[in-house]
Amino acid sequence: ERRIETLRAAFFHLEADFDAVRPYPSEDDLDALDFDGVLRKSAEILRAEIAGAETAQEAGAQEADARRRRRIATDALVELYALEMSRRAAGGAP
Repeated sequence: ERRIETLRAAFFHLEADFDAVRPYPSEDDLDALDFDGVLRKSAEILRAEIAGAETAQEAGAQEADARRRRRIATDALVELYALEMSRRAAGGAP
């Protein structure tokens, strides 16, 4: 928030929508969450989709489609992580 205040002063006007901010988990963050059952399977499917889209993009096959698939899978994985972190913050069991 201090950075936002500094930027706000530099640009004279800056609106920050902190409600839209989502955590972006690292591989270690995802590994540290002990997803179980359907959440683990969902996370594994999304990670595989991200890896597959990256491989397809590197191969040049339908680059726009590969970028779109990677973005969708990444957004879904970030949302899954955010939901799990919110559940835990609300007192849900790890």
